[in-house]
Amino acid sequence: MKKVRNFLLIVLCMVLVSALSIGGTIAYLTDTDGDANVMVVGNVMIEQNEQDRNGNDFVQGQYLLPLVGSAANKDANGYPDAANYLDKIVTVTNTGKNDAWVRTIIAIPAIDYDGKADNDASANVIHWNGYSVGDAAPDYPAATRIPGTDKNVANNWYWGQEGKGAWPGNGGDWNLFDNVTISGKEYAVYVVTNIVPVKPGQTTAPNMIGFYLDSMVDFDGDNYTINGKKITGLDATADILVLSQAVQSAGFDTPWVAFDTAFGKVDANTLSTWFAALTSVPEEVDNDAALKNALTADEKNITVVLNDDVTYDVAAWAANGMGGENTENITIIGNGHTITFYQTNSDWNNIVTNGATLTIIDAHITNSGHNDGPWNRHDLNFNCNVELSNVTSDKALAFKQGAKLYNVTVNDANNADTYAIWIQPNGQTVTLDGCTIDMLDCTDGRGIKIDEQYVSNPAKVTLKVSNTTFKTEEKSAILVKSVAGADVILNNVDISGVAADSTNAVWVDEASTAYADLVTVTGGNKIVEP
Repeated sequence: MKKVRNFLLIVLCMVLVSALSIGGTIAYLTDTDGDANVMVVGNVMIEQNEQDRNGNDFVQGQYLLPLVGSAANKDANGYPDAANYLDKIVTVTNTGKNDAWVRTIIAIPAIDYDGKADNDASANVIHWNGYSVGDAAPDYPAATRIPGTDKNVANNWYWGQEGKGAWPGNGGDWNLFDNVTISGKEYAVYVVTNIVPVKPGQTTAPNMIGFYLDSMVDFDGDNYTINGKKITGLDATADILVLSQAVQSAGFDTPWVAFDTAFGKVDANTLSTWFAALTSVPEEVDNDAALKNALTADEKNITVVLNDDVTYDVAAWAANGMGGENTENITIIGNGHTITFYQTNSDWNNIVTNGATLTIIDAHITNSGHNDGPWNRHDLNFNCNVELSNVTSDKALAFKQGAKLYNVTVNDANNADTYAIWIQPNGQTVTLDGCTIDMLDCTDGRGIKIDEQYVSNPAKVTLKVSNTTFKTEEKSAILVKSVAGADVILNNVDISGVAADSTNAVWVDEASTAYADLVTVTGGNKIVEP
């Protein structure tokens, strides 16, 4: 089989992206956190969780490759163990104060190929897995397990329509809607209903486990094929959309009556409307003016695909913010290009949004302009919630708010003492997974610092670092200087390249000795700075 050679970007939940150019190396899988994939009626609140089998948040920027092996083969916990299988374990938590009926709606691209039977979901190019009522340990332990834990819960997901049998195994119908058009593309949409009310604080069993690209997908230089037959609809993107809904259970004997009363009867038009409301219309840009125009629109979700290197001006404080007052998510698909943040003055420079979460995928990021001097000018200073995936940076990163870094490399060759990552303690969570911090090209290069400088009322930071390598000349991998302390959680972290201390991952700054007890470390060692 030839190696598939073009990008396939899959966006789950609420971000719809446009076709990327043919060429390059395989593709990316993307997800965005937020409340846009939840609809509720009544005095109820829910949260849709999307995780891998270890309980980690779903990671953007994973490579999507044809499956190697069989998804029917399971590991000890009942999850498919074939190579290139991608976990997307969807559960729903009742975060409100009242019992709730819950259902989840999953939209899978209807991708056909020559000779495929009409509406044959099992022959789709993108396959997915879920479990239902009756699936339970020991045969399907994943069907009842909360990801990343040993906790099992009852599996009450029902894939059939009201009064009909539930899938699988007993001949019942899927609650399937064929040929649903969402933003101009055809989808097969599945509705799965939890047939027992979910109580406050409870999390459901998984309804979706994951998905994979058919093992026979190939690219012959002109077309995607499967078993030598041309595939229609598999081009630059394949968007998987997931939406959960909830209705208060009080007054309704069955979930079907509750949902029909609250949302109306489900049909292709309503499904199209619901999912269209979650997606943004992507815009391809190839110059600075087009980028600024796209990023300053007042739209709920903004998605930009870069076709060239671009520059975006950033200024002091909140000037030049991205998005409008109604914007919730901004996603920049770099397509391997460079984003230069040009700092327009010598005051504090911030990359800022007007309240939206900024996601940057598959890009090189750097800065220019007034970027000399202290860290608040030298660093790429994010004053917004940010998610970076498959990103390289030749400048240090600073975070004032929450941050998630997946497969990110920081290599800053500054000629002065520099921390690769600077975190101001404002009570946020910062997550690194699969990252590389290589500061050996920097004079006295350092790792991560949590520092209360310029913070009036420090609040404890939670720092989660997994599958990450540190290479530094000075200090420890992580240094904490804050009266609020910090909670540091480490998993599979390599600090052998930290010249000053390859034993203790965390130092408490000598100026914060009195607060050393407020720094907790899981999975590594802590000492007060010697």
